[in-house]
Amino acid sequence: MTNVLIVLTLPEPICNRYRDRIAAVSPSLRVDVVDHHSKVDAYIRDAEILVTFGPMMSNNVFKQANNLKWVQALGSGVDGIVDQPALPPETVVTNIKGIHGAPVAEAALMAMLAMARDLPRSLRLQKEHKWERLPARTLDGKTCVIVGVGLIAEALAPRCKALGMKVVGVSGTPRDLPGFDRMEPRARLLEAIAEAD
Repeated sequence: MTNVLIVLTLPEPICNRYRDRIAAVSPSLRVDVVDHHSKVDAYIRDAEILVTFGPMMSNNVFKQANNLKWVQALGSGVDGIVDQPALPPETVVTNIKGIHGAPVAEAALMAMLAMARDLPRSLRLQKEHKWERLPARTLDGKTCVIVGVGLIAEALAPRCKALGMKVVGVSGTPRDLPGFDRMEPRARLLEAIAEAD
């Protein structure tokens, strides 16, 4: 039996979905779920696999992880995991890379459109049963500056271009990528941000 511990501070139905899908892989997996790193004591000593997001971790978890062989980070980043001093050096740490581009890019666009159209105000007026003509501001012609150019930024930039935006990237490794009008090195971060709408 291989012991898997899932540490997720998410709603119970979501945690249960992770548990059920992992358990379905093999009957030789025992899968336990806790909703906070402070609740791992009953499981972490036997856990061989830990599934979590880095920000949900604590060094105390790794201090007790005597049998830990693998940590699967559910995000693209592994900070909060690999920077824990008690993480056993032989533990393999993997992440999920490449699946967050579209959902995060769409969330960023949603936020930009909500800000441009003053959505909070519109919703408040709607709730108050008031009609007020609001200015129709668009993203067309605006400048979007994306700081840190990875897979998510590569998904966001063409979407911004499709809405008529000028797109500037700021990266430690400036390069030509689809959807970007230009790319600036980190040293020019403040100048680039000054252009952003």
